[in-house]
Amino acid sequence: EQLNMSNNRIGGAGARNLCLCVRLNTTLQNLDLSFNHFTPEGSACIFTSLVGNQTLHTLSMEWNRMGEVGGVAMGNLLGVNATLTRLDVSNCAIQGCVPSPSSSPPKKGSKPVWEPGPATTAIAEGLSKNTKLKILKLEWNPLSSGVPLIRDALLDMPSSPLFSLENCSYDPFGDGEGRNHVEEANPTGHYRFDLSQEAHRKRLKPLLELGMKGRGENWRNESVDNVRFTFPQEGPWEVPSQGMLEFDFVHLDEVDEREATMSDDDHAALLKQIAKVMSSSGKVLLLRQALTMQPMTGDQAFSTVYGLQRDAEREEALVSLFARIARSDKKITVQKILLTCFTRGHVPKLQHRLGVSNVLDTSRMNGSYEFHLRKRSDWDALQTLNKIIQDNPHCNPRWENVRVSN
Repeated sequence: EQLNMSNNRIGGAGARNLCLCVRLNTTLQNLDLSFNHFTPEGSACIFTSLVGNQTLHTLSMEWNRMGEVGGVAMGNLLGVNATLTRLDVSNCAIQGCVPSPSSSPPKKGSKPVWEPGPATTAIAEGLSKNTKLKILKLEWNPLSSGVPLIRDALLDMPSSPLFSLENCSYDPFGDGEGRNHVEEANPTGHYRFDLSQEAHRKRLKPLLELGMKGRGENWRNESVDNVRFTFPQEGPWEVPSQGMLEFDFVHLDEVDEREATMSDDDHAALLKQIAKVMSSSGKVLLLRQALTMQPMTGDQAFSTVYGLQRDAEREEALVSLFARIARSDKKITVQKILLTCFTRGHVPKLQHRLGVSNVLDTSRMNGSYEFHLRKRSDWDALQTLNKIIQDNPHCNPRWENVRVSN
């Protein structure tokens, strides 16, 4: 019932010979063919030989080359197979996208327009017809912008499979360590812009306008080529012609009271979708997409963060939720999330990104703080902390390890 042929360097020719055995077998339930140096044609042959199989439950094909032809064959198998419940095709070089034939030739220095290729299209179509798959591992494949097509197909499957799409040359938050696409409905987040690229400068404009409106309070940890600066409180910032701009943006506008919050049914459906996704970035991407359409109540925001398991997921979730929690619930909800979902040692990291005044942990005042005294909100937070110390002398409060730097 089980056959492990991993790490045997079978290669493309060997895969074609193996196909006949696989096609004729009627008892095998678990097959491991990982790390065998299959060619795309060899991988395609394996998938094709399994089209009529009615017994196999688990197939491991990781670390074999699949390319475009192997990805198409995989999609065809998923569309007709009724027994496979677990499939691992991690690190198989599945080609995700191809240059768009309708796009004009790219100008010098610009990137071509890409669209989902035959492999990602076939996989998505196969998933849309599949009702049995429970686990699919696709990480470390260059699927690029084909990821959303496959992800959406997975989320619509009646079997609600767990899946992983991490490290697939697709960053839902943008390029590099920060995103460079601005969601106008919820712009809070970490950004990274290449100021030598005209497209990046154009995307930066809404945040520049909001920075002027907010007198620089909504820009935090600003740097160009790792050299810190402060967004001016008065007037515009003279944007350099080149360099890598990196900063955290905090949207300070409250949710309009006329904007309807998410229904409990929609929130429950969102949590169910998030639970299906294995990757942290995928979970946060789903949350951000939902928040662009509707804000959450305090209870919904709390249960969303509380339901996540990893500290990194909870941090990104709180950052994403910060400006999309109903105004009447926001202050108490943030305090509840801090106290319940984060250790006191994690709070300074949140304060670094969102500002001390916005995430001041009033239940656990002892701890590390960093105040950017050129930001009015940080100065006010420092005064608040001083007042708390003065009003509670019986607690024997004191400052330790105080450092001031330019």
